[in-house]
Amino acid sequence: MGTNREQTISLIDLFEHAQDYRQLAGEMRSQDFAILRLLLAILTTVYTRFDATGQPYLWFKNGVIDKEDDEANDDLMATWQTLYQAGHFSDIVVDYLQKKY
Repeated sequence: MGTNREQTISLIDLFEHAQDYRQLAGEMRSQDFAILRLLLAILTTVYTRFDATGQPYLWFKNGVIDKEDDEANDDLMATWQTLYQAGHFSDIVVDYLQKKY
């Protein structure tokens, strides 16, 4: 990457190489914001079901997370810290998009 030029990419390319991209570049700034919200929704969906290694959370049942559950909160925080330290998203995001889990 690193070319400072606009390019059209797929969601899979985006999540596989997110660390290489600098910004979204839609036709309008409001379009960038809408796409960012979609991308955040995908990440939130994936990482509330799976940890950074792609393993499902044992406490996640029926799509409900108890906000008072300390184990769930600790697991979610650990996942996001692991992803931040790794500097990239794990393969589970692409697997989820391709339904390979």
